[in-house]
Amino acid sequence: MTPCFIAEVLSPSTERYDRGVKFDHYRRIETLREYLLLDPDRPGAELFRLDGNGHWVLYTFGPGEAVELTSPDLKLPVTEIYEDVEPG
Repeated sequence: MTPCFIAEVLSPSTERYDRGVKFDHYRRIETLREYLLLDPDRPGAELFRLDGNGHWVLYTFGPGEAVELTSPDLKLPVTEIYEDVEPG
């Protein structure tokens, strides 16, 4: 497995695990460069990106902004990510 990008849709029952233990495991994947978290109840995105010094940096995006990924060269407007999502 050699992913450079992983996205997770959070849920109340797994959010702590996804942010903690699972992200800790993902950080051990040598090829991983970006980890995107999406909360279906709050339109927005949290992107952790590995910088040139080996540090994971958090970038947050809200409605009216676009998530800019570098590992797959892609720009995703937050409103489009949540286009068909009904708030819980």
